Amino acid sequence: MQNEIGIIGFEIRALQKMGWPFWLFTIVAFVILLAMLRRISFKTQNIETTFRRTFCLTDDEMMESIIEYYMGKHDCCRQDAMRQLLREVDPDLVRT
Repeated sequence: MQNEIGIIGFEIRALQKMGWPFWLFTIVAFVILLAMLRRISFKTQNIETTFRRTFCLTDDEMMESIIEYYMGKHDCCRQDAMRQLLREVDPDLVRT
C-alpha cells in the first residue's frame, strides 16, 4: 500500500519518473498559452470598447450600418472594419 496516493489517476511514482524538467516545461507552456489567449480576447474587447466610446452619440442601428459598410468597402471582418474606421477618424486611437 505504499505510494497509492494519486493525482488525477497517476500514481506518485509515475509522476516522479517523468521528472521535474517535463513538469516545468508543461507549466511554462500553459502560462504562455494562457497569456496569449488573454491578449487576443483583450485586443478584441479593446477595439469594440474604443469604437463604442468614440461613436457614443450614434445610435446602434447607425453604428451597425457603418460597420457593415466598412466590412464591404475593405472586404474584412467586423473587428477589422471597426479598426479601419477608427484609423480614419483618429489614427492615434488604434495601434497596429
